[in-house]
Amino acid sequence: MVWNFSRTEPIVYRNSDLMPDYLREKSPIYQQWMQPLRVYHGMGCTIVKQHFYGSITMFRTKEMGDFTQEELYLLEVLNTHLASHMQKLYPNGVRESDFQEIDMDKHWLGKYHLTVREQEIVRQLQYGLTNQEIGTKLCISEVTVKKHMSHIFEKMQVKNRNQLFLKLQK
Repeated sequence: MVWNFSRTEPIVYRNSDLMPDYLREKSPIYQQWMQPLRVYHGMGCTIVKQHFYGSITMFRTKEMGDFTQEELYLLEVLNTHLASHMQKLYPNGVRESDFQEIDMDKHWLGKYHLTVREQEIVRQLQYGLTNQEIGTKLCISEVTVKKHMSHIFEKMQVKNRNQLFLKLQK
């Protein structure tokens, strides 16, 4: 993986093209991460255009079969467009300062009196997680997430996620 992400040119790859299945099945990443999730086939790309901007990786179960040449080609076309777009947005590369989060203690806690847990839930919402996914990530039940959500909506005087996101953009 280090080789993959340290390249100065974009790469579109299929895991099966990089390493034979029998070797991959012996690797710690396969045994400890992929196998428990029933993930077997992978395909991805690095988004690079003078600077490294990120990567996309997709997975499939063994039963679904490996990614096709056509799918590799489509990812390559998508990658070309993404890299060009990222270069226009960030000509000097992406820096951590480009994505600084709002200081939630000062902004949200002071303005809306959100608890630390409510702030964590709002952060997860911003990543597009469902209530169930948030519960799993924060080790709480989905019912508890919903309870926190109702408190957040009430405190921020919104009725749904869309209104919440609009308010957060202000």
